[in-house]
Amino acid sequence: MILRPWHIDDIASLVKYANNINIASWTFPHPFTTANADWFIGFANDENANHYIRAIELNVEAIGSIGVYF
Repeated sequence: MILRPWHIDDIASLVKYANNINIASWTFPHPFTTANADWFIGFANDENANHYIRAIELNVEAIGSIGVYF
């Protein structure tokens, strides 16, 4: 696994894993759409925000996310 910035190419895998009712109850809307994924990637990569969010990649696919908020 590696941690890396989110990329626009991650939209499909983000929708695949985030469109889960068990995840939605904690963090994301359900159903989780490509528009939600596009917004999240922009949010995650906002250099002026009070957070540091990275994609968790396994086998060349983003499978999750981790973040630090300050």
